[in-house]
Amino acid sequence: MQSMPSPFIAAWLALLLAGCGGGGSADRVIGAGDESPLASAPPSEPTPSAPQPGTAPPAAAPEPADGQEPPGTPVVDAPSSPPAIDPPPTTPGVEDPPPPALDPAPTVRVAQADGTSIAGARQVAADDRAFRTIAAAPRPWSADASFRMAAGLPSQSLKVSFVSDAPSIELRLLAWGNTQVEIRVDGVPVTATALRLGDDWRPRVVRLDFPAGARSRSYELFGRFLPFGGAWVPAGSTLTYPAAEDARPLVAFAPGDSYTQGSGAPSARQTYAGVAADELGVELWTEGVGGTGWLSGGAHDPGARVDGTLALLNKAPAIVVTALGYNDRFGDLAAVAARYDATVARIRAAWPQARIVTLGPWTPLGAARETQAMRELLIAGAERNGVTFIDLEGIVTAANMDTYTNADRVHPNAEGHRHLGRTIAARLRAAGVTP
Repeated sequence: MQSMPSPFIAAWLALLLAGCGGGGSADRVIGAGDESPLASAPPSEPTPSAPQPGTAPPAAAPEPADGQEPPGTPVVDAPSSPPAIDPPPTTPGVEDPPPPALDPAPTVRVAQADGTSIAGARQVAADDRAFRTIAAAPRPWSADASFRMAAGLPSQSLKVSFVSDAPSIELRLLAWGNTQVEIRVDGVPVTATALRLGDDWRPRVVRLDFPAGARSRSYELFGRFLPFGGAWVPAGSTLTYPAAEDARPLVAFAPGDSYTQGSGAPSARQTYAGVAADELGVELWTEGVGGTGWLSGGAHDPGARVDGTLALLNKAPAIVVTALGYNDRFGDLAAVAARYDATVARIRAAWPQARIVTLGPWTPLGAARETQAMRELLIAGAERNGVTFIDLEGIVTAANMDTYTNADRVHPNAEGHRHLGRTIAARLRAAGVTP
């Protein structure tokens, strides 16, 4: 393993990522269904790899949260302190079915370590062909090539999957910029919320022990800011490629803002986009950045995000869903229309076979004049470009915001993400946009 950054760089990184939460812990034991800390709005963009000695840290200012930026305020690439998650409320008169559970549930342990505790274990490297990865141009991490991560914006999602018959398994990950990961076994999350590993640039080992012993199980890791370093399995256990997943269509929600990023959701996978993907029975890939819109510049320019992340996907998406507009409601509408047209053209150039969908802007406070003008602009833009428009106005409203939004009265909470995701999936079906 290569050396960590110099003390000066490490100190700068700590300052840069301050407020992201997390940090290493000794061995933590988490039972299935237990709560795990989660930052509801991850920081904007930490540096994708360790800075080289002598590199001056960039100047940065806090990035505004969606719905809170004053007119004309530019979006700035900078970390922000995540708000706390509200506990998901229940819908009056409506009972959700109980979530699926593994029976018996595995024990989950998280340790700050870089080695196995399984006697006689066999290590499977991150680049082994047994691992299936969905990401933008998966590549070795520049600071330590034994870890792999996605190219482009770090806030995008990363999925790693495989099949193993091991009674115990250890996953090698890295705490890098508020790293969060949800682990599903046979389609069921092993913890109620994402595991939040911290941001100290040190390895973590996540161990799962199954009381039922050895049998074939399907694993999925969904992460954000997640360098993946492979796994350890006991001698004699197998770890193989999940070939059945190749046939599942992929839906990409990109580019998006903090709603797509997952502010208020239990994990990067349990967002409105993830719920919609589960409802439709498809694979999911997302790329959302809080506070951004059609008029964002630099690395957050929507066309740059298409070229630098979406166009680099290692699996062709069947559907691409754009989800921007709310943060542009005080901007130049003619400029928004031009950016929208250009971005759709770049998506078509990258993935000509994909159906393109645009989600309308929404606010639980009601369709104010500016939001309504943006909605009408996007309806016209979608029609002009042959894109399907899905209206979100009226799903979360002033009448139900206590149930479906966080304390900020803007971002959906966990129940809000479920409600939005189910409704979006139903409207996609009604519009005939299914893989």
